[in-house]
Amino acid sequence: MFFHGPRIGIPHILVATVILLVVSLTQTERADGISFWEEPPGAFLCGLVLGPKVVTVRSEVQGAEPQPVPERVATGVQKSPSSAHPSTWRPIVILFSLLVGLTFALLLLKKILRDSYRADDLWMDQITGIEFVWVNGGKFAMGCGSWTSSCEGHERPVHLAEVSGFWISKYPVTQGQWIQVMDSNPSLFKKGDNYPVERVSWDDTQEFINKFKTLTGTRYEIRLPTEAEWEYAARSGGRKQGYAGGRDVNRLAWYRRNSGKSTHPVGTKSPNDLGLHDMSGNVWEWCLDCYDKDFYGRPAALEKDPVCLENNTGYRIMRGGYWFSLAADVRCSHRGWGRPDGRDQDSGFRLVRIAR
Repeated sequence: MFFHGPRIGIPHILVATVILLVVSLTQTERADGISFWEEPPGAFLCGLVLGPKVVTVRSEVQGAEPQPVPERVATGVQKSPSSAHPSTWRPIVILFSLLVGLTFALLLLKKILRDSYRADDLWMDQITGIEFVWVNGGKFAMGCGSWTSSCEGHERPVHLAEVSGFWISKYPVTQGQWIQVMDSNPSLFKKGDNYPVERVSWDDTQEFINKFKTLTGTRYEIRLPTEAEWEYAARSGGRKQGYAGGRDVNRLAWYRRNSGKSTHPVGTKSPNDLGLHDMSGNVWEWCLDCYDKDFYGRPAALEKDPVCLENNTGYRIMRGGYWFSLAADVRCSHRGWGRPDGRDQDSGFRLVRIAR
């Protein structure tokens, strides 16, 4: 599933660390009754290293004998020795700081590794052979704009959408990959393992994903792309492209004029600028979202990583068109929909892989 909610990041951890450290030090008091805040910083730092110490105050007059710090007059409830002795709190504070520091270092390393991905980086699942391409996150004008044509009402308004970085499969899932996971082949055009699987419902894709996770033992989130992720990837990272890779539909897509009324092996048309194939034509591709014709005009469409998970239509989004679509229907911005339990010879899908 795809969830929205507050995310705890490095800044939150740093703030929490400072607050807890200050609270801990505020509660730390020496045996002589002097708290952290009343002690000179240099003396406190020495105390962290050397432990309990006797602090004396030397007279400014030359030759005067050291005078002990006057003992405070106790007021209220008498403190127990364990609560007044610094050796009780300081090791805990130091240990806590070290643990938080290690956690911070690991999170920072994870962020560095995640941000080190570059567009077009590839990753392949060794069991199924499904290849994934890294897509850098970013903002883009989503919808049907001046860079394309044949716009429909539910493809507007054009709005600014933002997606986080993600991995998306280079090709639609093939019949060979489906057979390996599901041990069956529902496709109408059983012409080879490298042809896209079709006649799969949205519900079928969820079953495939669950079995894929079990088979591969992946620790990553595997799901369908959101509608925003799909369009962003199809348009080569949000570029103003009518079809997935440019304007030449015959070079990029299998559709009504050139398909011969059949699917074709994946990857036989030119890729887009991210190296993704068949995002225009060949088979429709299921997305995670519910279909809402007015979603683009709702506040949720402007959130980061937008996704529509509730509506009253009962339909799910499909993108990209298929082998018998008109050229206008294999545009990147074109929105299709279908019943989640519907199976047609035009419906396939591809996967998204998210590291959490």
